[in-house]
Amino acid sequence: MKRIKISLASLALVATVGSVQAQDENSKWAIGFGINAVDIRTPHQFGDFLKDWGGTKDLNILPAVTKLSVARYIGAGFSAE
Repeated sequence: MKRIKISLASLALVATVGSVQAQDENSKWAIGFGINAVDIRTPHQFGDFLKDWGGTKDLNILPAVTKLSVARYIGAGFSAE
């Protein structure tokens, strides 16, 4: 079940990144969200760290959106968040 959630979250991320546009005079608003995952395992040797690089069983994931942001283009390449 956990792998399904991670797979769906990855798919949503890839689908969203494919349609991202920069802010400019025509598109002044940007809305974003973020999630967080922390690997809580601390290996004793660097080789063990590389073995567990993609492991999901020791991840600490909050199953909710942890960051929401809204930004507006001001002008001259600047935006306010």
